[in-house]
Amino acid sequence: MHLLTNRFKAPGSEAGGGGGEEPRQEAPVQGLSDLRRRGVMLVKTEEDVKVIDAEVLKFELMGDKRTTIKRGAMERIKLVNNLHKLRKRQGRITNLLKVRLREFEAKPAEEREALRRGFKKADVDRNGHLTAKNLRKALEEVGLVARSDVEKRELKALCEQVTVLDADFFLFVFDAVPRARRMLGDLRRAPLLQDFNFYDADKSGTLDKEESLKILDRLYTWNLDVQGLSEMTAAFHRAFDLHAKKEVDGVDFQGFEAMITQLQEAYTHIIHQREQCVQRLECLDDRTMEEHLDEVVFLHDTFSRWAEEVEEDDDEDGAMRRRATVAAVQRMLSEFMRAAREEPLQEAIRGLFKEADTFDTGEIDFSEFLWLVRKVREWVIQLAKDDMKVAFNRFDQNRSGSLDICEVNKLFVELGLSARSREDQSMLKRLVNQVDVDKSGLVEFEEFQVLVGRVAERIHAVQSCRERRAGLEAGFDENEVADLRDVFYSLDLDKSGMLAIEELRHVVTCIRCVVSSEQLREVVDRYDAEDKGGLDFEQFVYCLRELLGNKKSSATSLASLASS
Repeated sequence: MHLLTNRFKAPGSEAGGGGGEEPRQEAPVQGLSDLRRRGVMLVKTEEDVKVIDAEVLKFELMGDKRTTIKRGAMERIKLVNNLHKLRKRQGRITNLLKVRLREFEAKPAEEREALRRGFKKADVDRNGHLTAKNLRKALEEVGLVARSDVEKRELKALCEQVTVLDADFFLFVFDAVPRARRMLGDLRRAPLLQDFNFYDADKSGTLDKEESLKILDRLYTWNLDVQGLSEMTAAFHRAFDLHAKKEVDGVDFQGFEAMITQLQEAYTHIIHQREQCVQRLECLDDRTMEEHLDEVVFLHDTFSRWAEEVEEDDDEDGAMRRRATVAAVQRMLSEFMRAAREEPLQEAIRGLFKEADTFDTGEIDFSEFLWLVRKVREWVIQLAKDDMKVAFNRFDQNRSGSLDICEVNKLFVELGLSARSREDQSMLKRLVNQVDVDKSGLVEFEEFQVLVGRVAERIHAVQSCRERRAGLEAGFDENEVADLRDVFYSLDLDKSGMLAIEELRHVVTCIRCVVSSEQLREVVDRYDAEDKGGLDFEQFVYCLRELLGNKKSSATSLASLASS
């Protein structure tokens, strides 16, 4: 410190000296304290002194000591000052990162994994930063998906704002994700309030666990397998317990909003994991996965329930693989295709099965089943092409060869495929986006044909899933539930989805269940509480279970009744 101070003293200013002062435009530097007072630098450590001192010595060898030394030292002082500022800034950033890391590690393990996976999948350049487009993809990966045009527009603007700075992982986690949640929550508040009031049957202003479970059943179960459904149910209980008010043992609207957001993100994570599992297990390529987007887990679960495990002939390890017969395939298709119960399509299925069974073993594996599903869909589209064309042209009034979403909705109402709820409308929009291959926002006739088939399948699949669960809860096994569904829909000649008491009496007689007309009428009236004049399938299985009691042997005759 002493060396540096002396070198910046003006000539003749040593202690005891009284040399005359030469006129100057600026006063000479009087050591480090003078520099600090002038605001030139922030020198705090001996290391800084050594750095400056070395530079001064270097300039002393260059001639004009008085001018050159002062100019060079001042530049170095400014450089060290900037260095200190940089170090302080880096220190603050390091401390902030440590805080963020602790906050991130405090999150639940599932949420941390979902955030990491979403960011990694969207970071296509692997540079640790996201563009606005990739940020939207990352948000979708964690379940923050825009459903309407308004939501898409607002989410796009949010991503552009966030990516003005480098959108690294922590900015994604602690800025983009929370802001997207708030924004989507604000936009969905009105529709969510309608759902909340609908499920709040007792008008208490809160939903208990039983009422909330109905939401889980409607929104997040149809395309999950057994494991996925188990994980989703566990996620529901965690979300409900977290947001429920203990004094009323239920969630108010604010808690309901937070619960739905958490469930949506959990569902996205679970379905992604189950899709990856199916892809690995069945060795499916990415193109096949893309062709069966949103349904591959459902199809695999359906296939697994009806196919039988057989040992692979060419596998030395004796690995087991599921394979299905043509009868099993017909049962599988009937779970999401209503027409699969009708003879014209059943004949087509038998023909396509022979094509899929390349080695003529009488059985096909899952990848061959997916091929068969695609071919059956093509067959159904071709069969209904003329009728679909007439309906399409009737709504295509300007003869443009395409329909917008409003015209598609009107046509779907006429075809009996209207969206009855907000989630049905959301599902319809997702399917429109999937079939709209040219991304024009309009649906051409070929796309419309595919869309009609997918919507009809989706509605039937959701209904079949609900009916299957009702049959299992009523005490019937998988085969008996399938037989009951065949019986029910074979007797439902008017396609109303209901059976009148005369048709129920026929079923009761065929399964040799002894019951008087008065008893049957009493049971039917009890289940037909809304006096619709008949029972739907879920009411039908509970009614039949009550009539049968514990007589399991009587139910075995259902198979023969179904085939008659």
